[in-house]
Amino acid sequence: MLIIEVDRAFISKNANSVYQSMPQWKIESFLQCLDPNYSFIGQKRIQINNIAPIEKGASTDLSFCSSEGKKGLESVLDSRSGIILCKKSLEPYLHHKAGLINRISKLYVFVDNPRLVFIRIAKLMKSYKNNRKGISTHAIISDSAKIGRDCYVGDFTIIGDDCIVGDNSVIDSKVVVKNATVGNNCVIQPGSTIGEEGFAFERADIDMNLEKFPHFGKVIIENNVEIFANCSIARGSISDTIIEKGTKIDALCHIAHNVHIGTNTQVTAGTVVGGST
Repeated sequence: MLIIEVDRAFISKNANSVYQSMPQWKIESFLQCLDPNYSFIGQKRIQINNIAPIEKGASTDLSFCSSEGKKGLESVLDSRSGIILCKKSLEPYLHHKAGLINRISKLYVFVDNPRLVFIRIAKLMKSYKNNRKGISTHAIISDSAKIGRDCYVGDFTIIGDDCIVGDNSVIDSKVVVKNATVGNNCVIQPGSTIGEEGFAFERADIDMNLEKFPHFGKVIIENNVEIFANCSIARGSISDTIIEKGTKIDALCHIAHNVHIGTNTQVTAGTVVGGST
């Protein structure tokens, strides 16, 4: 169960206030992101509204420190961030300074992997602040396409005949989706093209003329896939091009026809995967 505790009193009654989209958060808001056996020192009711690097944080910021020993201790003590996620190994050292910590209104939260917990909290904060839903009036969507619940389709995006987009997915601006199925909780960033025909030819005669291989397959994108800006994923020729669940494809990648990419794969920027891999 998702717990989000927002201090409504912080949100200004003035409609023009920048704080309307910046609620304050307490550590209870992020319990689902923390280790089951997390611990803390300091004032648990401290409120934050942003994230920052540990060396640049302010009292309203959340930061993290993955360092241990003397380096980690110096880093967290020098930081001005209101809430700091720390390695559990630092807890005994900070217990000696608990009185000082309480006086300066700071909260240290001890977890096994501060960076991972920070990522999950930052994603939760971002989703709350930038929750986009709806279909742009400038998008072109085929009458036979199906768009799931709570999706966002951006400006000048094209979703072609018989395409399916699952729930809670973001198809950002200037994306083309054809001959494809997109799962739940997916993100396709601007400029990407999904489902156009691949590059496949056969020498036809003695003159070596090129005859194009017809494409009948689709692109199957499973749940929780993220495709970054300006990628190209070709539809299958006879079989399908498949991107399994949880995969992340960085910007400027090309995935050719009939490629099958497995679960939770990272494809780094500029990668080209040849056909039928």
